[in-house]
Amino acid sequence: MDCNGNAVDGCETNITIDTNNCGACGKVCAVANSTPRCASGTCGVASCNGGYADCNANAADGCETNITSDTNNCGRCGNFCGMGKACVGGTCQ
Repeated sequence: MDCNGNAVDGCETNITIDTNNCGACGKVCAVANSTPRCASGTCGVASCNGGYADCNANAADGCETNITSDTNNCGRCGNFCGMGKACVGGTCQ
């Protein structure tokens, strides 16, 4: 796709993989608490930042879960600490 409007370099942008032009010119992939990716023109999560996870598998909200303190997802998605326990540093206590 010709995203820069310069005919000299032609169609310089691959909108199927470019995180700054994902699916369309100027559509920037930005997903919370993660490194974004663009695959087949759709934004997604390449990897989550440390301490976060994509527990709902919804790229729109990125890596939404803080697995260091969430008692329903302690240390990893779906790890419930149980009644009266806390999640501290990703470990149920």
